Amino acid sequence: MSCMNVPIRLEPICTIPAFHAPEGGATLTLAQRLVSHDRTLLAAFGVEAGTLRGAGIPGMTCGTGSIGRAHRADEFVSLEHSWRAVTPS
Repeated sequence: MSCMNVPIRLEPICTIPAFHAPEGGATLTLAQRLVSHDRTLLAAFGVEAGTLRGAGIPGMTCGTGSIGRAHRADEFVSLEHSWRAVTPS
């Protein structure tokens, strides 16, 4: 690949294993029961859960708030969303 006749070489320096919680798995089932809904989604970003699963440690990535606010200077999770994440409806 080149840009304006300047050679550019892309070389991965690390990888992050993909994570997908298996449907009906114990961790996903527990998380869904705790929040009283079964909505899940796939996201195109790296999380530690894939690395943990590769080490044999079950994990889950749960989020509150909005991914649109994540990883920004003004990132926050409101107290209301935090409370809803741990309080069964």
